[in-house]
Order: sequence, then C-alpha cells, then structure tokens
Amino acid sequence: MKGLKKGCLAAAAAALLLAGSGAAVRAEEPPREAETEEQSGSLSDESLAEQGESLAVSMAEGSFEEAEALFSQEMKAQLPAGTMKAVWEQTVAGLGAYEDVYEVQESGGPAGDMVKVTLRYEQSGLNVLFTFTGGEISGLWLNYYNIPQEASSGEGYQEQEISIGEYELDGRLTLPEDAQNPPVVILIQGSGQSDMNETVGEAGNAPFRDLALGLAERGIATIRYNKRYYQYPEAAPADLTIQDEVLEDAAAAIAWAAECGLVDENRIIVLGHSLGGMLAPAIAAENPRVSAMISLAGSPRKLEDIMIDQNRDALENAGLSAEEVEEQMELVEAEAGRAREAKEGGTDIVLGAPESYWYSLNQIDGAQLALNLAVPMLFLQGEADFQVYADTDFAMWQDLLEEKEQASFRLYEGLNHMFMPSSGKRDVTEYDAPAHVEEQVLQDIADWIDSLQASGKENVNNR
Repeated sequence: MKGLKKGCLAAAAAALLLAGSGAAVRAEEPPREAETEEQSGSLSDESLAEQGESLAVSMAEGSFEEAEALFSQEMKAQLPAGTMKAVWEQTVAGLGAYEDVYEVQESGGPAGDMVKVTLRYEQSGLNVLFTFTGGEISGLWLNYYNIPQEASSGEGYQEQEISIGEYELDGRLTLPEDAQNPPVVILIQGSGQSDMNETVGEAGNAPFRDLALGLAERGIATIRYNKRYYQYPEAAPADLTIQDEVLEDAAAAIAWAAECGLVDENRIIVLGHSLGGMLAPAIAAENPRVSAMISLAGSPRKLEDIMIDQNRDALENAGLSAEEVEEQMELVEAEAGRAREAKEGGTDIVLGAPESYWYSLNQIDGAQLALNLAVPMLFLQGEADFQVYADTDFAMWQDLLEEKEQASFRLYEGLNHMFMPSSGKRDVTEYDAPAHVEEQVLQDIADWIDSLQASGKENVNNR
C-alpha cells in the first residue's frame, strides 16, 4: 500500500451527512503529511504494529490499563485514568459483539509513528488509530468503518473487487451476467464519509448496493467505491477541497471504466446522489468520457443555502418556540455567510468543514454547467425528501432546463432522500428502518439509459 498523506478528518457538509461517525479521544489533529511508511520510533515496524494490535484487542476485550500506562503526559491530562473506558463503551455501543482484527496498517512521519487497527464487530468495523512518539501513545482516534463484503455473484450479476485512484480506494465493479460490453454507471455518494454502498441508518440500508444489483439485473454495469476519507480518515488535509473529497476520485473511476475493457467505453454515465447529484454537471463537464449524467436528489443551489433550509426545517420540527427558532437561525445564517465568503486555503471550520472546502465548492456553478452540457441529463427526486426539497431544488432544475431537450425529470411520491419509502418522519431516524431503493426508480433509470442507445443520443459529449 502506498504511503498516505496524514491529516485531520474534516467533516464535510454536515447537514447532508449520510453515513459515518466516530470519536476523537484526543482533541488535537492527527499528524499530517507523512510521506513514507518508514518508522521513526525506536521500535521496529513489526513490533510497533504488533503493539498497536495488542492494545486495540485489549481495549475491545474491556482492558484499558495497558494503553493508559503508555499515554504521554498530554494524553493523561486529556484522558484521566478510567475515562478511556467510558469513551470506548460509548463509541462501540450498538456495534454488537467484538469478533476479530480485520487488518493492521502502519505509517510514519515527523509527528510520530502511526498504527491503524481495524476491528471487526457484529454490526460494523471500528478503526483504532494510534500515534506513537518516543515509545508513548501521543494520539488516539476512533472512527467507524464498514468492512466491505467480498465481491459476490448472484442471479443476474457478478462482481469483482477493484481499486480506484491514487489512494487505491476499495471498489466494486458489478456486471450483468453474460453481458457483452454493457453501459456502465459510476456512482458518486453524497456528503459525509460514505462507504461504497452509501450505507446509512441502524438497519445498514445500502442504496448504492441496491442500485448496483438492480441495474445489473437490467443489463447495466456499475462502479462504486469508498469515499477517500471514509477509507483513510487520517489522510484528510486541514485545507480540504471538493477536489480532494470527490472530484479527483470520480475522474479516476471514469478513467478506470474507459480503460478496463469490460464495459462500453462510449457509454459511461455518471450518477450522483445528494451532494454527488449537485456535482454531477461538474463531473460530466470535466470528464469528456462521460456520455450522460443522472442526478438523484441534487440541487442547482449552493450547499450553504440548502443547509439554511435544512436547519430551519429541523428546528421547527424540534418543538421550539418561534423566538428560539429565529435565535438559532441567526447563528446558522451567520455561518452560511462565512461559507459564502470563504478564502482559498483557509482552515477555519465553518458549518462543519474548513473554509478551503467552501471556497472550492463556491467555484462550481452547477446550474450554469448543466445549461452548457451537451450530454443527456436525468433528474430524479423523492417527494418526501426532507434534505433536498422537491418544491424548491427539483423545481429549480425543471425551470432552469425547461427548454433543454436533453433534460428529463422524474418525481416520486412518498419516497425519501434515499429513494426509499418514507415513514413520514422528518429526521435521520427515518433511515433506521430496513428499506430498499424503490423498484420503479431502478426501472426508470434503466429505461432511460436504454432509450439513449436506441435514440442515438449518447456520447454527444465534449470530446
């Protein structure tokens, strides 16, 4: 595995967060910019990895004394004796029983040697990231990790594991059974640090897996992959940009599809969900190989404007008085103003992300890009979505592109942000109940892709 650049995990666009959380048990950022895997401590690579693994297993089994004995003075001040147990138990609550060690990775840099131990639990995985300096534990972070299922084959499809981009992100190519040269859809997640299935909720609902298998049954291949900072949370730079988080890896996935020889290189379609749907016009514009794009619950608006509406909606549904709602909204709108004025390279956190992230987003005019695109576009929206709004965001797409022959629209009554049946709740607990992407959505996507080939509308991109 390549040496990883190290950095803080910067949560991006928190109000649209779909999956992933964790606990930082040391307040400071993990060290950044480790360029090699050479260890700088006094312990050998093997003994350092073994020590990290042993400590993580001990904590998983309920013993914290060994780790606490190795804490640096700064760590002891931040986590007095006995505190680590409470932090750990709160973090693993809901993961089920501990099973075993999934993998151990190590790297080194000027701030210390790092060992990441991924533990397997019944319901999910847990990354335990240690920083060792001078033989002591100088940093410790925990974050959830959905351990990928092995590639499988089933009725109507076959899967193979792939790696995407410079960071060699774990991915999956899903192919229709016995298909020759099928079209391929690249799946781009929403904001937050999502796995390749865009897993969400206590039930582990997996909308991207539903899309992959459902489209394969209908003769269409898909590529999905972990988001960069889901797989490598310690690698996120303090001056994170949308290029780092999404666009570079999307371009790498498109290039992989064009060169793999397993799909039709002239029928590469980008499908983005939520933030991915907002970015779909930019991805299509920047990558000439893209022959069509699909936006699921995307928006032509700026993210900070959507977040204002989301926060007002949440506050009004929280039982607060009108005065309390307005008091909180003044703070939200002030933060949104800071996001609009964000400076390039800024590292101050605004609305859950560094200024640099907002600056990079502000340079993308999704509405204008969509107007300029020559490729076919499909926009889908759930009527019961409480994160991106049918009467605002979807309506804006329709108004913007009403004279564009290549733009098509579908609105689904009773479906939520995940294109699953809504229970009527207007908060993220909606996603805790087991559910699947509605069959009609899968069929409409497949029919639209098939219609492009039949009408010869595909591949009129900017190559």
